[in-house]
Amino acid sequence: MPAGELIATWISSSLVSVSKLIAALSAISASLFLIARPHLEGYLVAVMERANHELAERIEVLSDQVGVLADRVEQMQPRELVDFRGNPVLALPGPFAPGSSVPLVYVMRKNAPCDAIVTAQFISSRTLRLDPSLTYTTPAQRAPVTDEFSAFTVEVALPEDMRAGDYSYLPQIDPVDCPGFSRFSVPPSPVFEVRAE
Repeated sequence: MPAGELIATWISSSLVSVSKLIAALSAISASLFLIARPHLEGYLVAVMERANHELAERIEVLSDQVGVLADRVEQMQPRELVDFRGNPVLALPGPFAPGSSVPLVYVMRKNAPCDAIVTAQFISSRTLRLDPSLTYTTPAQRAPVTDEFSAFTVEVALPEDMRAGDYSYLPQIDPVDCPGFSRFSVPPSPVFEVRAE
């Protein structure tokens, strides 16, 4: 017999032997599975229950840790005495006379019952800078502490010596005896006209 046929016969008989071996192992495995199935099911159920219990415990621990971290992050963030939503609007269109007041409506939420000092500042639209000669301090108008945002009108006093022109109001607020709260800037007002009478 030629060498090529011998190799082909050997490969063929080897494949038949391997196929018989696989079939025998499959039959033995199936038999073992049928015999061991009740024991394996109980074992697998126990393993899964233990894994689920451990997972639930880990989730609970992680949930507690996330809550603690969220509290710490909240405490680390600087809080403002008042939160504003958007910029104020003019309640009246103007023009306004020096020494009069400008009514501004803010949408805001006050977070604590503390008093505050307002540093009133005005930006001249001519120079686009704060005019230090117009800066003054005054006690803040008291707004109620609220959980929700609501409208609050502030009467901004204009200095008597304010020159005619267009201005924007940009105050800063300093909380008084109010731990945990620091100085903050209020959103700027729209431009309003000051005209001498």
